[in-house]
Amino acid sequence: MSEKIQPTAYPLRMPLPLREKLEESARKTKRSLNAEITARLEESFSHRTLDEVEVAKAAELDREIARLSMESSKYSRALDLLMTKAKAAAGTEDEDSFGPQILEVAEALGRTEREKFQAMMRREMLEN
Repeated sequence: MSEKIQPTAYPLRMPLPLREKLEESARKTKRSLNAEITARLEESFSHRTLDEVEVAKAAELDREIARLSMESSKYSRALDLLMTKAKAAAGTEDEDSFGPQILEVAEALGRTEREKFQAMMRREMLEN
């Protein structure tokens, strides 16, 4: 019978801003913090050429842009629906109930569009 060797835990101290960046990256790649750190460490030992690294980074940015585009479309549809409902409620007592919802969705849409724009700029910089 073969036994699985369980890796030993290693407490890692790091500056809070670095941890926050890693957590954000882990969230975007849908990995745990441990998996994100492990993947980044393994990548640092791979012997890839600069071209391979740039192609991988471009592919990662393309995936991020596609994800953000889908998220942006979702918020745009939600905003359109809320605006339609708000217009239909004009002159009724429900008229004011849509303002906070519209603001929340519009802010989420703005954040997503900014993130997408930044990713697109990073992607463009790779091409130049």
